[in-house]
Amino acid sequence: MKHLIFTGALALMGACAFKPGSDKANSKSFEIMNTENGLQIQVTPRTEPNEYSVALSWPKVEDGLTLAVRRQEVTGQIRSLDVIASGQTTYTDHSAKGGANYTYVLSLIEDTAYRDLASVEVAVPKDLELETGSELPGTDHGFHRLFLEQDGTYFVHDDSKELSFAELISRNSKIIISPKDEVAPPLEAGTALSEFRLNLGLGHGVLHLEARGQEGGKGVTGERGADGGKGGRGHNGESDFTRECLSANGTIFAPGGPDGPRSPCFKNYFCKYQTGDGGRGERGEDGKPGGPGAPGGDSPRLLITVENPLGFEVKPQSIPGSGGQGGDGGKGGHGGPGGDPGSRDARKTCGEGKRGPRGEDGSTGRLGSRGESGKAQPFCLAFGHARFGDCATFEEKK
Repeated sequence: MKHLIFTGALALMGACAFKPGSDKANSKSFEIMNTENGLQIQVTPRTEPNEYSVALSWPKVEDGLTLAVRRQEVTGQIRSLDVIASGQTTYTDHSAKGGANYTYVLSLIEDTAYRDLASVEVAVPKDLELETGSELPGTDHGFHRLFLEQDGTYFVHDDSKELSFAELISRNSKIIISPKDEVAPPLEAGTALSEFRLNLGLGHGVLHLEARGQEGGKGVTGERGADGGKGGRGHNGESDFTRECLSANGTIFAPGGPDGPRSPCFKNYFCKYQTGDGGRGERGEDGKPGGPGAPGGDSPRLLITVENPLGFEVKPQSIPGSGGQGGDGGKGGHGGPGGDPGSRDARKTCGEGKRGPRGEDGSTGRLGSRGESGKAQPFCLAFGHARFGDCATFEEKK
């Protein structure tokens, strides 16, 4: 009977799993080896998300034997991958899917039956492909690689967040780190996320990072101006009269004329001072100025660590929150009502006066001043052994 020539025992029953954020995440492929039995497993990510290759290798077996590599799915179904001659010591499965759990079985073909020699369980890493406009996942996300869309924009709104990925693929994508609301409530100072840390084994492409503070709240609205006073009262109408006499032939003459006291005389009333109109109402007071806007928030601190930055470019930008808009000016006061007209004379010889026109409304107060902007906080890019930015402040914090 022919025997297998392994460097160790014939049977291996083991489990292999990848843990994101571990040391294995810092290389493009990670290996899971069993040195006792000589069976080696290597899982390598492919170009597309959740596409992986699993390479198996084992010691050479005795000539003339035929081996089979099979894969058991999580459903329990066993799929035959390849039949291998005795001289071959490797096989690569290019159809592994991210997030799947497989059991690879190396078997000896004896007639029409399989005799299992070794098996190993492999948990294939899972990748995350995010659509633009999405928030980045939480700290315990469990993903191996992160794929960002071409020119996509993504958001981080959690404070003191730290994310780790074995690999990040960015195609001119942008991550905005800021409070969820761009503007603070009225009268409140803008808030600031304290810090964001991104740890990568590998990076590809161009990644833009915008660390933004929140804009301060709007200032208080100015007080309304006082209403204008009522206009002045018009002067009273005043009448007067002249004495006139009538001669025998109907001629009107002043008293003391040619016929003297024998002529009948009478009083002829006329309006001496016309009844005055009321004065215009007083102008309303201008509104008070609006209050100053609230201060803007500081930008978050950024620490980006990339162990292998070859082919990766990060463009960080610290944008402190601008001061809040000044409050609106108060509304002007209403113009005062027009003054009352004067009284007519007793004999009503003079006409009636008119009420004065309403006064002009006051002007709206001026807009309040914009609040003070926040401060730009430091960033640090740790690319391999190189350091860019103000990395000393992060070292001090440790």
